[in-house]
Amino acid sequence: MFFAISSILKSMKIIRLFLLLILSGLMGCSGLEQSEEKRVREQNLTIAPIQRQSDETFFALSPLTPKKKEPYPWEKRWVGSQLRITKEFFRCRGEIENAPIQIFRGSQMVYHRDCGGIERHSLPLRDGKEFIYPILIDLLNHIQAKLDRRVVITCGHRCPVHNLYADPSKGARISKHLIGAEVDFYVEGLEDRPQEVIDLLLSYYPEPLRRSSHLAPTSTLSWYNKEVGISLYLASEGRDLDNRHPYPYISIQVRHDPETGRPVQYNWHRAHNGFTKY
Repeated sequence: MFFAISSILKSMKIIRLFLLLILSGLMGCSGLEQSEEKRVREQNLTIAPIQRQSDETFFALSPLTPKKKEPYPWEKRWVGSQLRITKEFFRCRGEIENAPIQIFRGSQMVYHRDCGGIERHSLPLRDGKEFIYPILIDLLNHIQAKLDRRVVITCGHRCPVHNLYADPSKGARISKHLIGAEVDFYVEGLEDRPQEVIDLLLSYYPEPLRRSSHLAPTSTLSWYNKEVGISLYLASEGRDLDNRHPYPYISIQVRHDPETGRPVQYNWHRAHNGFTKY
């Protein structure tokens, strides 16, 4: 039995040696093939520079145009040296602490309190977002950019409660201030020279504006075109709670909405329900 086991072990050694020889041969062949392939590749390799004509192109190139650098967020806050006007400047100026006033409701005299201003309600809403007609903001920033003087907004949006408190007259009850489509203002440093500001507004439009006495109860004819109406209130005209200052002031109202293509008119539902109450 000992001799049988010994014979088996010798046979296994012979088989292992035989397998090693076969593998060595295969590896040797593989190495030779790789060397031969590398030699042939180097023999057939040619090196030459890539050349093309100066006017030769694979596809047409569009003309290059310089791209304007987008301003940083903090740069957008200023127009010249003045703080840029945004819709935030138009918020209602009602004060809950103002003393109540007496007004007639029908034939009865009642007490009427002011609203709470920005703490009690939003600006007018459009598509679920606070909204002031953009042309008003554009025109006021145009004035600041050209004059480098601060525009002082005395009256932007008025909620119905503050509108009645500030001006109980019948005409004010359909004011476009109620829908964010009107603004009253003067320019710091030009308080007594409003015509200079009006001339700048008129130059904003390429076509001359027409004149009318129907836009506002003023002694000066208003200016208007399809988009806006501009009125000048002298120091003795148009006084209410928001315009108690002694200066003349300018009023701009929006007449046409380019987004909807419709005239901008007072609407009771928009005035009374078109904003959020807190």
